[in-house]
Amino acid sequence: MRRLLPVPSISKRLRRRIALAATGGAVIAACGGSSGAGSAGGSSVSFYGETQALPAFSFDTGLQPAVSPVQVQLAFSAKGTLTAGAEAMSGGPIESPAVAGVPGSGEYAMDVRFGLKTRLKVDLSGVKFDGDVPGVESIEIAFEGSESFDPFLLDGSVSVEAGIPETELPPIPLQAVLGVPGQLVLTIATGSTLTSEFRGTCAAVSNGEADYVGETTTDGTLIVKPSVEIQVPVVGSKVFDLPPINVPIPPVTSPMDLGSQPVSGGGPTPTGAIAEAGSCNADGSGGGGGSGGAAGSGGGGAGHRRRDRRDGLPLR
Repeated sequence: MRRLLPVPSISKRLRRRIALAATGGAVIAACGGSSGAGSAGGSSVSFYGETQALPAFSFDTGLQPAVSPVQVQLAFSAKGTLTAGAEAMSGGPIESPAVAGVPGSGEYAMDVRFGLKTRLKVDLSGVKFDGDVPGVESIEIAFEGSESFDPFLLDGSVSVEAGIPETELPPIPLQAVLGVPGQLVLTIATGSTLTSEFRGTCAAVSNGEADYVGETTTDGTLIVKPSVEIQVPVVGSKVFDLPPINVPIPPVTSPMDLGSQPVSGGGPTPTGAIAEAGSCNADGSGGGGGSGGAAGSGGGGAGHRRRDRRDGLPLR
């Protein structure tokens, strides 16, 4: 499958975060304050989670337009993931360590691909056809992007938005199915956009373990303009520019578990958005035992930086 244009790969920072999360443990902090005497000196903690962006999405346009000698039917499916990673520091009392998010260390990424199958119906003098068009299934329409945030993001959210500029996909030849020269051209129209939002729902620490749970919401619109060119016997070449087809992508909300990681106390109490005392329930709410807060000027967890990403690109 050849790409029309390159798309960015996952960042080095997020790859490192994935590797840290895969070890399933905390590592001793190499910076961020001196350790307390006779203690582990606190620890750095890596959280990572992923979830399916649109796990049950499908959309069938039916034959479009309703009345025309040439009609196109598009059936869409989706695959792809949402990932989030974040760093935190622990410290303070050994018996009840505090855990704070490291400002700017969070990264939220979206990688979603839409595939489609196409049915073509032609009712012209000398050209009759009603069936699937081979070759379209090799096309993918990709939406990608990433954004950084300040963990734990319990009072705010971070969004990734990927839009595709007007882009004509490679023509699909129709000679084999029509018996005469022709081609199907699909154009991704301006306004095709996918947006995904992440927010933290719980960050908690108890019994030497820190939990981090979040929630994602993804929605958007895909607009496709079909055009069919057919070499009609006797008449010659005719082009049928069919009306744009709007594919709504309703909001899909999914939980994201960024994991439970061991933490240790010792050294100074970390500053930033502080995890509450307790544990996170399955629904992402706190399990009780104390209240969350912020120590120092980095507290709050609401700050984030948003940049719209325009690097979603159709592939083939």
